[in-house]
Amino acid sequence: MAEIKELSLDDPIPGRNSNYSTIMGPNGAWMVVFFQTSLGEICVYRWTKESGKWDCRAISLIKDASRGTPLTAVGFSNGYVHLYYLKKVTQRFSVIQELVWTTDGQSEGTLNALNIQTAPESKLGAIQWGTYKTSGQIRLYYQNPDDTGIKEYGMHFKDEVPVWWSGKALPGSPLLGTYLSFVNTQWDTHIIRGFWQNDDGYIDEYHWQSGKGWTAGDFTPLSAPKLAAFTATVTVYDSGYKVLLFHVNRSIKKLEWTIDGGWKLEVDIDGDRVSPDSRLTAVGAFHSNHTIDQDEVYLYSSGEDNSVEERILSNGSWSAPTPINPSA
Repeated sequence: MAEIKELSLDDPIPGRNSNYSTIMGPNGAWMVVFFQTSLGEICVYRWTKESGKWDCRAISLIKDASRGTPLTAVGFSNGYVHLYYLKKVTQRFSVIQELVWTTDGQSEGTLNALNIQTAPESKLGAIQWGTYKTSGQIRLYYQNPDDTGIKEYGMHFKDEVPVWWSGKALPGSPLLGTYLSFVNTQWDTHIIRGFWQNDDGYIDEYHWQSGKGWTAGDFTPLSAPKLAAFTATVTVYDSGYKVLLFHVNRSIKKLEWTIDGGWKLEVDIDGDRVSPDSRLTAVGAFHSNHTIDQDEVYLYSSGEDNSVEERILSNGSWSAPTPINPSA
């Protein structure tokens, strides 16, 4: 990931309403957690395998993020990263903004010229697959400003140039402001699972597969507090993969799906009580390199005093929650 300007603040911490997004670098070389400070700045905690430590940096090109903006990011196998957030335009709608990191540094993404409008309450979700500038593609999801429907925008490369196009509306009756979480269970193509909360407060699952379009998943709709946070990710399982969904309901709960066992009953990951306003983001080793054979998931959540706590699931066991401390 290209260098990010050093942060000038002495002790930046996420604001109370900050959302998070995390990306793992190729072969686990680095980890980043994006967040927003109480002043509205978008910053990033960054950990590298080389240093074994976290630092904190500001993203100087972002000056117009709405307060409480959703954050979602995708990373490709060459380490290039695309970050998405919202800029508030009016009381009726916001627009999606894109920032891209390549070996040339950071720059505004081509998506910005499209002025894609969302509901001000919209969250964001995204997936990617393929090789950057050739077979690489992105799918981006948001809620419309005129209704609560979820819309898709897609990106592919033509002659190494990103080309964006509008996709179809997704099924279901999503709750306005619901969290959106999408995972791709493939590396070189796409079989998508999407999760969002419906008007009745249940978290639904939908699948997308070529030739079938969007269909309801085999996930039993999950009752959850309205607008509480949830996040999904994919990790290695035997010779394949498994899907994990984490959600906040007094504590952080986990559900997992495997190809041979389907969805298992939800469990508390550690029994610790968390605030109903806690935010979550997670990433599995599957997405850092499709040859990794280790079952690892990194879960980040709101901690005390607006800290970000890290929990690591490795081969079936959870580490104790540890606050990210860039000064350590």
